[in-house]
Amino acid sequence: MSIRLGIAGYGNLGRALEMAALKDDDVEIEGIFTRRKPEEVVSLGSSVYSFDDLYYHADGIDVLALCYGSSHDLPDITPHLAECFNTVDTFDNHLMINEYKRRVDRAVSSSGKVSVIALGWDPGFLSLMRLYLSSFLPSPSVNTFWGRGVSQGHTEAIKRIDGVIDAVQYTVPREDALTLASLVSHPLSVTERHRRVCYIVAEKGREDSITDELLSMENYFLGYEVELHFISKEELKKYKSASHRGRVYALGSSGRYGEVKHRAYLDIDIGSNPDLTASIMLASCRAAYRLARENRNGVYTVFDIPPSYFAPVICENVNSYL
Repeated sequence: MSIRLGIAGYGNLGRALEMAALKDDDVEIEGIFTRRKPEEVVSLGSSVYSFDDLYYHADGIDVLALCYGSSHDLPDITPHLAECFNTVDTFDNHLMINEYKRRVDRAVSSSGKVSVIALGWDPGFLSLMRLYLSSFLPSPSVNTFWGRGVSQGHTEAIKRIDGVIDAVQYTVPREDALTLASLVSHPLSVTERHRRVCYIVAEKGREDSITDELLSMENYFLGYEVELHFISKEELKKYKSASHRGRVYALGSSGRYGEVKHRAYLDIDIGSNPDLTASIMLASCRAAYRLARENRNGVYTVFDIPPSYFAPVICENVNSYL
């Protein structure tokens, strides 16, 4: 049986998800639902509807993929849609996931639906790697680095600031932190590990107010080393990029005095952030579909889902992955 998929939001992620779903034999796209005028959206072949018409399609959607940003959209949209749909999203504000989960849980507990939250390449894929390494290595110390690459969530947060015309934000690992993580058995804070480089096209005369608001933004820029570059629209084009990178360093020690050392290192080089995120999101839709069919209602993160639930529905022998 095919999964009937709805895609809410049609930016970079929504389009990448449509492309991935069209190649998947166990998925049928019920429709794309946009807050723009549907007639102005050119899809890859799927039907496009107004976001306001979403509830009219509820009976034809098994899982609704929410392709919206984390800073403003998902915290408001997900709890409402979870009252009627099984949902999947890629909420990526690590520090706010528990609060976000509580908000969605209140909606799901009354609706009897399934919501899979915060499932992309990080949080999501790399979250699992951190958990496994922290569990399996003796006396572990685990550090994660993101970049160099464009952070969609941080870029969206900048674009929400009054006076910003367009922007791109690069997350960049600190070289001294990379060295420390490979040598020292203690975790580094996220602000010690990264700096944030922002390229912004601003309305004339708004640079100072944008700077003040950006640098005070909790969970995004406050406490980080931040570089701000105010540039023209033409200059910004050369900083647009879909590539990214994620690295997990893990050190462990055993023996009577900790003299036996263990090291693990994961490095993912991402050619297209939206494409990889969409692929992981599609796997999460399979998991949500299976959980819903088993009436295992509730809110799930990657830690709560059996790994085999992510495999393609048509896969006959999941144990072949062992």
